[in-house]
Amino acid sequence: MYPLCSTFRAELCRLWQLDLGTSDLISIAAELGSDIPFFLVGGTALGSGRGEKVEPLPDFPSRHLIVIFPGIQVATAQAYNSLNLGLTSTTEDNRILSFCGQMKEDVHSLTGFFNDFEASILPAYPPVQEAVDFLKREGAASALLSGSGSAVFGFFPSEESALAVLRADARETWQLFPAKTLSRTEYFHRMFG
Repeated sequence: MYPLCSTFRAELCRLWQLDLGTSDLISIAAELGSDIPFFLVGGTALGSGRGEKVEPLPDFPSRHLIVIFPGIQVATAQAYNSLNLGLTSTTEDNRILSFCGQMKEDVHSLTGFFNDFEASILPAYPPVQEAVDFLKREGAASALLSGSGSAVFGFFPSEESALAVLRADARETWQLFPAKTLSRTEYFHRMFG
């Protein structure tokens, strides 16, 4: 389930002076934080559970992004309390299964992305909604809330179009950051050369 790069596993074991298997490293990573196991996998992946269960997906083609921190805080506990998801669907129209199916079929469309927190966070935090709207107006193919917020990000068709957003008339309280997605191979190469 976790195609942990053998070089990465060996490097971590060397640093910690331990002889651990992949499952042990994943357990330790999950204890450090729910999103830490992702960094042992890299690339495009589906996080489930609290985020600690990571299923690698086929890598998405490289994309350029702009991340906006709108200058406000969203408390994670409050964000989770505001979720009203009901029971998880087991039908075939389940959004996660549909998205994973797209990825496995190598359909690299930006239409399958979603974040369940948006239904409660965007109306409750107008500056976050404004940042999403700004990214869309500036040409983002898709713009979403990052995690439980308050940062948002938008995918752009090219590096030039993403960098143009940095020159756009954004709010003074916002911080904008250019970014680029990495494939699993690029991720491990940048980690270990």
